[in-house]
Amino acid sequence: MTRRQPGPAQQASQDSDHSVHACARTRLERDLTQPEIQQQPFFWASLLQRSSPTSKLRSRIIPAGHGFAFVPAPQTNFRVVDLHGQQVVDLMAWCLASNLQTAHPSKITAATTTTDAEHFSASYTRYNLGGSAPPIAGECLYTNHDRAMIKVVADKVKCHDMLFMACNPSFYAKKGLIGQRSCAANIAEALNEAGILLRFEGDKATQTDDGDLQVATRPFNWWDVHDPFNVFQNTPYYSLKALECSRKGDWIEFQALLRCVVALSSCPYDQDGFNGGEITDVGIVWEEE
Repeated sequence: MTRRQPGPAQQASQDSDHSVHACARTRLERDLTQPEIQQQPFFWASLLQRSSPTSKLRSRIIPAGHGFAFVPAPQTNFRVVDLHGQQVVDLMAWCLASNLQTAHPSKITAATTTTDAEHFSASYTRYNLGGSAPPIAGECLYTNHDRAMIKVVADKVKCHDMLFMACNPSFYAKKGLIGQRSCAANIAEALNEAGILLRFEGDKATQTDDGDLQVATRPFNWWDVHDPFNVFQNTPYYSLKALECSRKGDWIEFQALLRCVVALSSCPYDQDGFNGGEITDVGIVWEEE
């Protein structure tokens, strides 16, 4: 299938967008060099396109080589920020079991802590976009149920990957790197720390006599992590650092379309020039209603 190309009008709009944000990017990169700002990096949270003027902003630094998970409300935005440049971030998302019902809604906790069988799918996203190129602003990431899950709102890098897997402990073991942190394990760890449980696929919720909801669940393991959306990864030219790499302060902004949990990993792979050979922190900003 052939990847769609932007027409003259769209290209002109993209060029204009680049000019409009040039000053903001320059200020951002300058400010990020200030030690006091690096200790308080959420000044760039104000740049997030809020879906509602009353929404609150939450922010978090994800330590180098580690992960983090959060639950954005549907129709709210979140932004992934490369604080130092050339750092790949693996993104994976699962729908939450929001369709669970019980006679006593106040007793439901599974609806907010249990994943459904529906999750982000790189292959379904490639199919819907007509090729392997990543989505551009206005396009979406799709689930394995062929539903639009997360929309790209704005993107300063426009270079991401949907072909490669998440690195995992077995991948590193083959390289003799026993005990090396990995994206798959980071994501599983982050989901477990957030109290998110994996619901057994096909298992039906049952109700106890007092109205409590019961579903078969378990903690996440690294092998439960599917192929991710690799933010800021310039496959196959990751070793050519001047080619379409994310720079200090670059970001991509998304909007959650479905009720889901989003998990991120600052990729710990530092071999062969990947991640610039040095793993660094990344930032995440999201809205709360």
